[in-house]
Amino acid sequence: MAQSRICLRLGMAPEASLCWWDNEKSSQICGSPDELARAAAGESVVILAPSGALLTLTAPMPAMPNQRLRQALPYALEEQFAGDVEKLHIAHGPRTAQGEVPVVAVESKVLQQWLALCEQAQIRPSGLYHEALSLPWQAGQWSLLLEPDGGVLRTGEHSGYALNAEQWPQLLAMGWEQRDAATVQTLRVYDASAGNAAEALPELPGATIEYERCERPLQLLCEGSDENPLDLLQGPYSRREKMGRLWAPWRATAGLLAVLLGLWLVVAVYDYIRLSGQDEALYQQSVELFRDTFPEVKNVANPRVQMERRLVALQQGGAVNDFTVLLGSAGEALSASEGVNLKGLRYRQGQLELELELESLPRLDNIRAALEARSVTVEVRSASARGDKVEATILLSGADA
Repeated sequence: MAQSRICLRLGMAPEASLCWWDNEKSSQICGSPDELARAAAGESVVILAPSGALLTLTAPMPAMPNQRLRQALPYALEEQFAGDVEKLHIAHGPRTAQGEVPVVAVESKVLQQWLALCEQAQIRPSGLYHEALSLPWQAGQWSLLLEPDGGVLRTGEHSGYALNAEQWPQLLAMGWEQRDAATVQTLRVYDASAGNAAEALPELPGATIEYERCERPLQLLCEGSDENPLDLLQGPYSRREKMGRLWAPWRATAGLLAVLLGLWLVVAVYDYIRLSGQDEALYQQSVELFRDTFPEVKNVANPRVQMERRLVALQQGGAVNDFTVLLGSAGEALSASEGVNLKGLRYRQGQLELELELESLPRLDNIRAALEARSVTVEVRSASARGDKVEATILLSGADA
């Protein structure tokens, strides 16, 4: 068994001892539920259900979703059951090529006893399978596992049943007579009954007997469970459907959270695009300001860094005195004047050009007087009224310029 390390085989009686196959240890172990719990801790576990408690059959059903199929199957098969179909758990496999649905039926109370035993052993089975359908099988062949307490017979891809210890030869002979003789000629016997099967087999007309000693029947069944076509854990016993029922009350909340998350993502993307546009606009403004301040520079890659380097260079060179003196004088004069906005500045060849917006022409005269008081030569390049404001351009230079 490649995928499951623990494989538990249940007996017909609840008080029967538990036996399981440990794939890692390659050994069969029998023990109590507590011992099973320790062995199966953290491992994947599959359950093999006793064939004597299960019934296999097929039903011709029209194509429909699985949920509707599960609802319809009990009523389509109720004539084949002696008891109340409402007390049965019916599991189905995939539709066959002939359009029939394979079915395994078990009493609900029996299935619940098995699951209670699993809960007692603290295991959560990954699958619950009909043991007969875990026997090796191929078309045209029956498979019989014969043990001291009876046998398990697989008669088809989706069919099989138990043979009790007292009557198994008669039951096998009756089944063989009723087979489709045109398609089934071989019986493969796995003898786990201390080598008595060959003598005990009844006469089976037309049968080709393939005989094999089987020292580890549980290993044989466990390895075959990987190919078992039908898991009984369906409907209310399906782990997926149990999770669906637990999840159902939270679906509306989850939907609302998904909507809110979607809105948040939309807003986040919008803000990112908007801020990216603003960042690009600010970058372009800084480039334009740098070009206006240092028009001799043709290549502007990083205006902030280039501006810092230029200022450092000015501080280290002779021209820095004119620039810093003019900039300092202009700053003092403008900060001392009310109703004045600096719109732009340029420095070239020892002269600082200021673009101003003033409340009135007298404000311009005040600024000019304040600058000349600081030994700065002021040349008014232009002054014009714009509505209730005055726009002016003045050129500042040192007194000795």
